Amino acid sequence: YFDVISRLHQLRAASIDIHYILGNHDYWTNGFLNGPLGIHIHQSEAEVKIDGQRIHLTHGDGLLAKDTGYRLMRKVLRSRAVIFLYRWLHPDLGITLAQSASRLSRKNNRPDDLEEAMFDELSQYANERWAEGCDVVVMGHYHLNRLHTNSDGKSFLCLGDWISHYTYGKFNDGRLTLESWPT
Repeated sequence: YFDVISRLHQLRAASIDIHYILGNHDYWTNGFLNGPLGIHIHQSEAEVKIDGQRIHLTHGDGLLAKDTGYRLMRKVLRSRAVIFLYRWLHPDLGITLAQSASRLSRKNNRPDDLEEAMFDELSQYANERWAEGCDVVVMGHYHLNRLHTNSDGKSFLCLGDWISHYTYGKFNDGRLTLESWPT
């Protein structure tokens, strides 16, 4: 991860603000990103203003009605006690446990109709943020790679992921796009 950390450092050295929304595996950063790198760390969501547009950023986990089990697991995994205990594990064991948990959670190959239903439900969250005055809503977690712009020009972006879709969001000159890394 040295190249990523190095690039983040270069961006901060150029006085570019970086806002990082913690994801499933990011609650154990131990102050490194916001300390030496000066990155703005947000627990689950944040609002920023860029080019005069209010942008709501959220990890998105736990938003679906059916996410009750996940919400309970999230409370446990983010607890100070679990984080403290995890830090006492040998790195080989800790990384193996984390990778196994990630693989299990990714094995849920969803049919298209389920993805459509998920996107519809998540769109309600975007509608609520738009009603509060936000212009753009950006969300991760669900690994859906979708960009929707409504008739008022307000945008909702589900980022997809960097593991299988190779997607990311780009906001440039007041315009939001869904981009892909070359494979």
